[in-house]
Amino acid sequence: MPGALPLAEFAAMVKERLGTGGVRYVGDAGRMVKKIALCGGSGASLLRDAIHQGADVLVTGDVKYHEAREAEELGLALVDAGHFATELPMVRGFTELLGGELAKKGYAAEITAYEGEREPFRYI
Repeated sequence: MPGALPLAEFAAMVKERLGTGGVRYVGDAGRMVKKIALCGGSGASLLRDAIHQGADVLVTGDVKYHEAREAEELGLALVDAGHFATELPMVRGFTELLGGELAKKGYAAEITAYEGEREPFRYI
């Protein structure tokens, strides 16, 4: 991202890129975000770590009400894109990374990410 982006626009981009039915966000819609912390799955426990690293926003899943309130108090924006949607890219990325590392070492191994998993939640 070459420059800062309003939080609401960033959240919409996360929704589109992850192909999920919806995202929730915490923070002022017009707040400009540039530095992004990311934790696939359930990463709300990393609020303070994200702040310590200078992040404007933390993208993760499974954010609970009190965690959202804590983020507000700490001045950190959140985008909750769901556990599944934030974890799936990590699985695919790790599959590629592991396959590449094994190939560099001369191992002929086929690494395949399981594709049968699905988002259990439906959006209306």
